[in-house]
Amino acid sequence: MKKLFIALSLVAFALGAQAQYQVGNSDFQSWGSNANEPGSGWYSFPSAGGDMASMGISRTKGNTTKLTGANARNNGISVRLTSKWVGLFGIGANANGNLTTGKINMGETAADGASNYNYTARGTSNSCPFSGHPDAIEYWAKFSRGEEGTYNGRCHVILHGDIDYKDPHETSENEANYKIAEAKVYATPTTEWTRFFGELNYTGVESSTSYMLVNFTTNETPGGSVGDVFDIDDIRFIYYSQLSSLTVDGVSVPNFDKDTYNYTVDALYTSETSIVAVDNTKKHVATIDVTSDGFGYDEATAKYSINVTNEEGTESHIYTIQFKVPDDGSELYSENLYVTVNGQTSDKQEAKVLVKTLDSGNINFVLKNFVLGEGDEATPVGNIAVNDIAVADDGSFIFNGGIEIEAGDDPNYSEDDWLGPGLTLMCGGSVPLSPLEGRFIGDDHVVGTIIIDLTKSPLKQMVYVHLGYARLAPGAMTVLAEAQYGTFCAPFAVEIPEGVRAYTVPSVTGGVLDLNELTGTIPANTPVVLYSENGYESTEEVFEVPEEGTPTFGLLTGVYEEGYVPVGSYVLQLQYLDDEGESYKVGFYKVVEDAQPYTLANRCYLTVPASGGIKEAFFFNEDDATGIKAMVNGQKSMDNGIYNLAGQRMSKMQKGVNIVNGKKILY
Repeated sequence: MKKLFIALSLVAFALGAQAQYQVGNSDFQSWGSNANEPGSGWYSFPSAGGDMASMGISRTKGNTTKLTGANARNNGISVRLTSKWVGLFGIGANANGNLTTGKINMGETAADGASNYNYTARGTSNSCPFSGHPDAIEYWAKFSRGEEGTYNGRCHVILHGDIDYKDPHETSENEANYKIAEAKVYATPTTEWTRFFGELNYTGVESSTSYMLVNFTTNETPGGSVGDVFDIDDIRFIYYSQLSSLTVDGVSVPNFDKDTYNYTVDALYTSETSIVAVDNTKKHVATIDVTSDGFGYDEATAKYSINVTNEEGTESHIYTIQFKVPDDGSELYSENLYVTVNGQTSDKQEAKVLVKTLDSGNINFVLKNFVLGEGDEATPVGNIAVNDIAVADDGSFIFNGGIEIEAGDDPNYSEDDWLGPGLTLMCGGSVPLSPLEGRFIGDDHVVGTIIIDLTKSPLKQMVYVHLGYARLAPGAMTVLAEAQYGTFCAPFAVEIPEGVRAYTVPSVTGGVLDLNELTGTIPANTPVVLYSENGYESTEEVFEVPEEGTPTFGLLTGVYEEGYVPVGSYVLQLQYLDDEGESYKVGFYKVVEDAQPYTLANRCYLTVPASGGIKEAFFFNEDDATGIKAMVNGQKSMDNGIYNLAGQRMSKMQKGVNIVNGKKILY
């Protein structure tokens, strides 16, 4: 989360004042006065020392140069190493391109001589005191060979103790006593900027004072080649912040993977529960926090949270273990959640609701860790908690009144991040809920709407929280005025609107559909035929509880997801009988192969058993009621495509006139 990253950045800044975890100027945006050496952490031949330095520095001019503009990475500034022949009057040697955090010693003319090396010059700018224990290094580079061969550019990393460490030609004794970690990362030939990565290997040597010696060269063989070009940029040490293992009472959590952060175990958490988390860093120096606010065990959710922060303090990962919720009358529900503010409804979020049933039969209700928005735009509000709410026989409950919104316990936020306590103060100590209304759906769902009235606060807004619903588009219940008939099905009870009649179709008798009119409400999961003389379209946004399976009642089957209607069934359509569109007929038309109509969600189709007679259509409001009628054109088309009046093919039916299988259909 944004605020967490800000907090971590502040921590890293504070640490940086006392400790060094990266080599300075590793993006090479700072360049010294000498065009052949970056400086400020990275050095080459201009600052070299040794017996041959006075002559060698002038000869190696151009081995290190600055790249800018299109030649550099991301049009910034990069460094280029080039290998060349260095000599005078035919006497000399090949000099590899060389870049180091230390100092180059030019001791003799032989390229592989024992007095030619890079080293940490402690007490000078040509050294890099280092506090961290990095797990890996990455850099971006392009490399091309000047001669035939299989050699590559090389990055050599040596983390060492308090000594002027040499690379190469360090004594075996000093290597054994002072080399803490090492990595060699080779750059293969590439014409594009490429990321190269390698992990450090630790030797077991410890030191209270350490230095980082990093050397780049165009060829690891001294004087090995000429004409090599090694472009380098954006060098970074990486500090891991994940776990390598996570066990509960000595057993690994199921399917553990360092990149998976949420786990569930089939056990209760007790004071005797042993949780062992091991970080995946090379030296096990990441911080594993289970004691700060928001981490460790949360009794309300039975969730155990572990925060793993890398040694540098710049990156964290949170692992959670969901234990069984103790059976104390509390139930934890996971539901969808939508929030509407200023007429704009958010994308689906996941909400946690804790419900405790009291001895009286009433409940304590908590919408935990309510957050407005997502990602960097998220605003944490807090816990919406109401106690002692009465529950009716049908599982519904309602609360009108004011509450104090408390800070949540989501580990992604600190206690000061939560907006709820401040909102409570803005509202005079009590935030009006008008109302909190909900109901239980079976044993698995609790749904409802919470209206948070902030109109008297400085925010001056109403916040609508839709809990446990999957959203449908406006107009889910529709009867076209031209057709006067429609179909509808929802997984919750819906009041029949004024001017609309609703019918189930329980059976077919003598080739005629039997219609049974409902009054008051349409029960949940009950597909119906609608009739309205002047048409009807719902104007409010509809929210529904997602249901598994296909809702069927009598001969009607409801559809909760849009799609094609099965062949052999009957679908309600308005079909034009002439090309001018002046004559049309409404009815349930049989669906045939290669001409399947497309229907929206919350509609129905009709399935008639063989005993009901094989018919091409069932019609309404005719003298012959639902008698047999032939198809309009008498034959099928092999093209079941959907077209508009302009002849453009569409992926699905649109509102208005559609052409399907040669017929004009008003949808």
